[in-house]
Amino acid sequence: MSQEQQRFTVKEAIGYVAASCLIIWGIFFGICFICQKVQERRIGDEKFNIVALYQKSSTTDTVPSVYLEELLGLSCDMPTNVYAFSCKKAEKKLKSLPLFQRVKVKVAKPGVVFVDYELRKPVARIADFENMGISEDKYLFPLAPFISPKNIPDIVLGQVDDKRVDFAFEILKLGQKTCPTSCVISRLDLSSAFIEKANREIILTIDEGSPNLTTHSYLVRLPFKSYEDSLTIFFKLKSAFISLQEKSEAKQFVVDLRLANIALVKKVDNQ
Repeated sequence: MSQEQQRFTVKEAIGYVAASCLIIWGIFFGICFICQKVQERRIGDEKFNIVALYQKSSTTDTVPSVYLEELLGLSCDMPTNVYAFSCKKAEKKLKSLPLFQRVKVKVAKPGVVFVDYELRKPVARIADFENMGISEDKYLFPLAPFISPKNIPDIVLGQVDDKRVDFAFEILKLGQKTCPTSCVISRLDLSSAFIEKANREIILTIDEGSPNLTTHSYLVRLPFKSYEDSLTIFFKLKSAFISLQEKSEAKQFVVDLRLANIALVKKVDNQ
């Protein structure tokens, strides 16, 4: 390489590179310093305080705004600045609660927080607890005052664990396939299904009629080991109950199918 073509020595090149890096870093830190000062000034400015919260639910069930405000740490007495509010942290906090299926939080300046969410839908009540529902993906969550479900069955587990929950869902799915349109399972009792005794049983309450009017109710006692076949037998025999219903004013019946090839039917007198 000729001397005319060599513009810089190695030492000069290193010096220019170092100087360029210092200039770039200086500009970067200067911008960061200015942004920080602007942010601090905005955080201290009351006109950027959050003054309203709007919510949107994908269903008719909604969460009280006061409850959302408490969860997100929003208070009129101690207002939160828009620039001190993290949408990601707010979403993470709400998603950690089993009540919410989906959450999206946005901030509109100045001072408005939008919360778009979807609540989990209960498929049954867990009667072992007060005011407790369970979703299809098997999350437990409180019902009132957030959700007012209608026509969902009560489940008695005796002890809440994954094994019993899975078994309860298995029976409910079987009931959906087996039950005629005029019948619905209103209660499932597994409290005696997992005891260490020979008389383990599954108790179903099956209501007949319309969603708003139950004409007859059957308390069906099934054996633990052959509950599928016994439930099928119950619906095949149910037509035989019509004559019994016509002869009696009883609206409730106990049907015991725990013994093989035997159906014991007892009417319950109306109180």
